[in-house]
Amino acid sequence: MGKTEAAKALTRLLYTDESHLVRIDMNELTTPHAAEQLVGTFDSPDGRLTSAIRRQPNCVILLDEIEKAHPDVFDYLLQVLGEGRLTDARGRVADFRSAVIIMTSNLGASEQDSNLGFEVSVERRQQIYLKAAQQFFRPEFFNRIDEVVAFRNLDPHDMEKIVAIQLDQVLSRD
Repeated sequence: MGKTEAAKALTRLLYTDESHLVRIDMNELTTPHAAEQLVGTFDSPDGRLTSAIRRQPNCVILLDEIEKAHPDVFDYLLQVLGEGRLTDARGRVADFRSAVIIMTSNLGASEQDSNLGFEVSVERRQQIYLKAAQQFFRPEFFNRIDEVVAFRNLDPHDMEKIVAIQLDQVLSRD
């Protein structure tokens, strides 16, 4: 689908390299304890998200496969999306106002795939994904999302081009 690659490309465009990309795989945050890792715990007070933003306040934060996260994660993210800040386990406030936050998801993909091989229009694809996101997220969370961008499925030609680009990147490394 290219969603993660789009986040990487945006990071390179804004900051020239991917060192400004903070990627957090939401499938690793499926329990309440794992969700606490974003802000830290008593045993491990340095939160993954709060520490990352302190190290690199000007960054792109990629929350990959957001729909797989535990509901507690969304409570933390409400503060980030609403106030641009988040308090960690030590009581320190982390400032997210200079970060770009991208959440990838496969919400709506199954409905789009059920079109029996017929190409779905851009408008219809956007409607499918928007509806799926509205149904999944609580209103107070969804209303803090600036934009839902629908990606089309990659066809074999797209995949060939991506493989060629990635192969060129690997071969150009020293």
